[in-house]
Amino acid sequence: MIAIEELKSTINRLELIINNSEVLEERTMAKVVHDSLLNMVGPLEHISPAEFATLCQQEEFREKELEKEDK
Repeated sequence: MIAIEELKSTINRLELIINNSEVLEERTMAKVVHDSLLNMVGPLEHISPAEFATLCQQEEFREKELEKEDK
């Protein structure tokens, strides 16, 4: 999925900051965000097909309700 690949790309970019920045504050914030994204991407990769189908149905319903509100 594109969204998960984007998370992984962001994690890789943050690792570049962590390993190359000379500014402690930049490294620290990059590490905090990096670790948060790592904690997020693991479970996302293991969403079962059935659970993902349910999430898609819920999102479809939510979008339809928003369309009704906009009219």
